[in-house]
Amino acid sequence: MITLQPNTVNNIAVTASELSTEETYFYLFRFFHVQENKDFVVQLDRLNPTSNRYDNFEFNPETLEMPTGKYKYWVYQSLTDGSTDYDGLVVLEKGKAWVPAAGPTNKNFKLNGTGDKKFKLQ
Repeated sequence: MITLQPNTVNNIAVTASELSTEETYFYLFRFFHVQENKDFVVQLDRLNPTSNRYDNFEFNPETLEMPTGKYKYWVYQSLTDGSTDYDGLVVLEKGKAWVPAAGPTNKNFKLNGTGDKKFKLQ
């Protein structure tokens, strides 16, 4: 499962180039929001220049105004630069993703205590 932190550039590792059938291709990511029944599609550039087992991409869900929640995702191989049409494209990987609600910005924030009513900042 891929976790996409909101308002943050996330590093996404997927198996893409290993399964590709073309030498020249572009990567199209489709995120389908399960609760809203809505697609969010973006073309991303691969960060690592060599073919490793995993390909790395950077993505911020805020660029597509993706709401928090559960998603299904697909990574497609496209021969057209800039296109977001995924019909008929080869699927390289698919899975589940989610965008959690934004948590505290202070990484030292921890809940402490027993029960929902008692907590303190540490």
